[in-house]
Amino acid sequence: MLVFLGIVIGPPIFCHQGWSGSELQATTLAAGSFATEASRSETQQHWHTAFPHCRSECGPPESTLSHFAEGGSLFFAPFPDFLSCPAVPEILLPSSRYYMVSHSDDRQVAIIRDIALPLSNAPPPPPEDSQSLKEETMKQYYLYAGWLALLLVPAMHSIDAEDPETASVEATNSLELQECSLNGPADVLRCVKKNDPDVRKARSQLQQRISALETAEQRPNPELEAEAGLSSPRSYSLEYRHIIELGNRRELRTNVAQGRQREAALQVELSLQNAVMRTAIALYRLKQLREEEVFLREARNAFDTAIGRLYRLPSRSANQQASLFSYVLARNSIEQQRVRMDTERESIRADLERWTGQRISDAALTAIAAEHPKNWPEMPDEYSKSVELALAKEGVARSAANLRLQESRKWPDLGIGPRFSYSPNESGPLDFGSSEGRWNAGVSFSVTLPLYNQYEGQEKEARARKQSEEIQRQTTELSLESEYRSMARSYAVLVNGFNRTASPESMAGQRYAILGYLSRGLVSPPMLIEYHRTYADYLHQYHTTQLQALRLLWRGYALSGRILDDDVIHSI
Repeated sequence: MLVFLGIVIGPPIFCHQGWSGSELQATTLAAGSFATEASRSETQQHWHTAFPHCRSECGPPESTLSHFAEGGSLFFAPFPDFLSCPAVPEILLPSSRYYMVSHSDDRQVAIIRDIALPLSNAPPPPPEDSQSLKEETMKQYYLYAGWLALLLVPAMHSIDAEDPETASVEATNSLELQECSLNGPADVLRCVKKNDPDVRKARSQLQQRISALETAEQRPNPELEAEAGLSSPRSYSLEYRHIIELGNRRELRTNVAQGRQREAALQVELSLQNAVMRTAIALYRLKQLREEEVFLREARNAFDTAIGRLYRLPSRSANQQASLFSYVLARNSIEQQRVRMDTERESIRADLERWTGQRISDAALTAIAAEHPKNWPEMPDEYSKSVELALAKEGVARSAANLRLQESRKWPDLGIGPRFSYSPNESGPLDFGSSEGRWNAGVSFSVTLPLYNQYEGQEKEARARKQSEEIQRQTTELSLESEYRSMARSYAVLVNGFNRTASPESMAGQRYAILGYLSRGLVSPPMLIEYHRTYADYLHQYHTTQLQALRLLWRGYALSGRILDDDVIHSI
């Protein structure tokens, strides 16, 4: 962004070289004029009189001279041509007001940087003649213009606007859906870590917090104030104030933003843990549904066999007719259970597709089912690395930083900087003002008076929020400690129960023996129905207890901070 600066000055600016010592050193300057009283010929004449050794093309172009004659146009000296001009005498152009403009030319930037201030700014003695007065006025002008240039050049910088379409590739990829190959349960967990909606939303909020941190680190913009009197004689003033945030407010504001960024990062990790944990439980449940479906299919075949044998009888007694009705009712009950299981399986498929962002076929749904552990691992023995506890502690730290920020708001903002003014000399009663004037320089400052305790309520609110966050931290720590003790005891009881109880796999031989007895007609209908009902209840309770133990185990992984480790992911 190019910054153009216009400053009203009294003496004119001309092409000049050879200033030495502590005075202004420059090679070229931009010059402009509102020469309403100068004609085209007068301007051309004064130009060549001022620069007799310059080439003819060093003068103003024809188009510019025509605008000079009309008045009200701004004239710019051609910078490259001035480089060939030697030292010139101090002859002024016939105009009363000039403007200095910061141009994008590299030479002009170098000129501004080469400005040297006089060692002394004492006012010169009164000149004896008009030429001496002009020389002294020029020296005062360069003194004040030099100070102004040194103060304003740091603020004249290029601002490269960031293209919104060229954001960070890594940040963009982390928020977009990524392709995954689902060949096993571990692949599903790795895919969920990238594509889960809650994880992506948490990462998006983290990006917002990072942008908010950049906003908090910004400094207030400086203030530029100018005044121009319309009455005669006209006077002008220019004030530039740099805003200083007292009370170390910028650093405190940055600390609060950093705390919120750390909280957002912890929220990302917490969402990852929750996504992995619920996905793992869903994959275990898929395996259980397949085992239950196998049992129900075998039970239905058994009842179909019994029903077919009774239907083939030429005549049935009352007892045989009741047995037939009982078999049909039991088979219908099995069909209802199969419908319920199909509905649950489709619900799990929909959840997995939403968490992974991938379409899952029937074959893939079977391949990603997770086997329950053959040997149950030990419960992790720590919870100090819990993300919930880290979030609670970070909330206390952020609220404390916010309290310090609110306390610092009692300090006002201080604006301080240079002030330049120009006022023409006093004129007689019949004049409209003198063409000569006086430059004054000083210091301008502004401050907000904290008379009404504007931020007292915010300070009290921040202090109350800090107390609330401290209570939340204590509650979270006690809750996690109690939860871990309860989890460890419950997990030990469940694992001992599994070790003492026969698994469904070990009872498969008994079930196949019952089916053999049925095929030979050695089992009564009540016994067959009761056996399948009892076995169905046992299988359901076994799977419920198994899921409970798995939830405790993976919750322990989360509390210990290991749930996202590769060895835990591969253990499923």
